[in-house]
This record gives sequence, C-alpha cells and structure tokens, in this order.
Amino acid sequence: MRTMPKRSVAPVFMLLCCLSACGLAWRSALSKEAGAAKATKVTFDQLRNGEVIIIGQLGQPVGAVVQAKAEWLAPVASMIISKSAPTDTFSISAINGVEMPEPLSFSSREVEILPGSDAKHSTRGLQAYRLYETIEFRGIPGAAWNGAESPVATEEEFAVYSRIHVISIMKNE
Repeated sequence: MRTMPKRSVAPVFMLLCCLSACGLAWRSALSKEAGAAKATKVTFDQLRNGEVIIIGQLGQPVGAVVQAKAEWLAPVASMIISKSAPTDTFSISAINGVEMPEPLSFSSREVEILPGSDAKHSTRGLQAYRLYETIEFRGIPGAAWNGAESPVATEEEFAVYSRIHVISIMKNE
C-alpha cells in the first residue's frame, strides 16, 4: 500500500475562502441587479416596422391616441427643471377611463398643445383630453467631448424623454 505525502491544507483552505468570498460578492451584485430590467437590443427598423412596440409612461403604446383625465397645476418644487423658470405641471389621473394608482406628472415643457387644438393651458380643474405620447433622446452624450467638459450648456442629461401631445379637450368635468 502506498502512502500519500503529507500536504498542508492551508493553501486549499485559503483558496476555498477566496472562492467563497468571490461567490458572495457575485451573488450580492446579482441581487442588486435583480431589481433592474434587463436591456433588450432593438433595431431602428424593428421599431419602424412595428415588430417592437414601446409602452410609454401612460401605460399605452407610444403614439396611441388616448383619452386622459388631467389638470394643470401650479409649479411643484419636485418638478422644477430649471431654477430660473419653474413650470406648471400637467397631472394625468386616468387613461381611457381607468384611474391611475398615482397621477402622472409632466412639466409644461414636456407637453405640447397641437396647433389648432381647442385645448388651452389653464387651471380649470380636471378635464378630459385626447392626447398621445412620444419619446425622444435629448441632451448631449458625455462621450461626444471625449471626457472633456462640454462647451455647450445643457440642463438635460442625455437620456430618453417622454413628450405629451394634446390634440383636444373631450368634455369639461
């Protein structure tokens, strides 16, 4: 019978500790990402051809005309985009007759009343509007200046933004 040479278990123990610690760190990182949505790559052609539909903040496909119960509110501190120019808020409380759990709020800069519309920017209380939502990229990507500070002043971070287009007033409530 052959005897095995004696080896220290210390290196193996240290290796197992390191692997265990890495596994815990990896699991921790995964659990932090678990709440984040997984990014899906979509091509421009897929969007244009209708193969992919984007659901906007209204809970409806972007570009779908909806009936919304909404009202204009005076400036709210949390919605002030620019300290020099606080804006009114367009607060939507229902879409297509379904009440929202919490109203959706849009700065007046994010709301366009279409030319020829009978809708006016006023604070008359809740009204039923016909409207639709679009999305757009705004701002300047940080990589545009190769890490240098942008020579163009912008208040908006480079990101996707939602825009509400008001077509008309349906009825006064």
